[in-house]
Amino acid sequence: AGCQFIEMEKPQIESIISSMKDRKTTALSQRLGYVWKSAVMIDKGSKQLLEMIDSMMAKSRSDQQQNLSEMDLNVLVEQEYEFLLSDPDFRHGIARDLQTCSESLPVNIVPAEIAQVLQNLVRNSLDALRGRPQPKVELSTGKEEGYAWFKVSDNGTGIPQDYLDRIFEPFFTTKPASGKERNGEPTGTGLGLHICKSMIEAHQGSIQLDSKLNEGTSITVHLPLHSFNRNTTLSEHLISVDTRE
Repeated sequence: AGCQFIEMEKPQIESIISSMKDRKTTALSQRLGYVWKSAVMIDKGSKQLLEMIDSMMAKSRSDQQQNLSEMDLNVLVEQEYEFLLSDPDFRHGIARDLQTCSESLPVNIVPAEIAQVLQNLVRNSLDALRGRPQPKVELSTGKEEGYAWFKVSDNGTGIPQDYLDRIFEPFFTTKPASGKERNGEPTGTGLGLHICKSMIEAHQGSIQLDSKLNEGTSITVHLPLHSFNRNTTLSEHLISVDTRE
């Protein structure tokens, strides 16, 4: 998004800078030129950092050659729920609800990666519930049309409608950056949901977010039921996804 904005505004900015020739506008022209160069450098650095992160994630899967494990998604969600109970904010600070599907949900996954996604989504919910009355997080599982799913829902602050289309973009966050927070509010880098999306899509799954401002947010992750052979490595099933478009 930052790159697109810079490219769109480049002609106008350069036109303004080149037109500022009189003495009264020299200082402003110099300042605007500095800001322009800085913006280009920041955008270039952000793209390089994102490329490094994507490369590291791909290399990690390639190096480890992790075998996909067939397991019941219900079991994974229940295990992670128990693990999250060790977090005081999750155990004592909120109301909780866990509803798992009555049927088994066999999926072929790298359990550590799906567990990481689930934990990240719950942590985001806890952040959104900060200071909210009667805070609650709900975890649920189910299946539909050849896919198993799990959902994390909360009654937190919600996300403004204008932000929903950008929520999975790298470096986009609704949280303040580190150092700009107030009263200990949670900070964000804008990479958590982007990485979650990449992990789920590498499993040939999908992730959807529904949110209403001041009402709450639900994020649903779909994973294919029995999509590939038990002993196939995840690296062989990575799909090419360019999330930087």
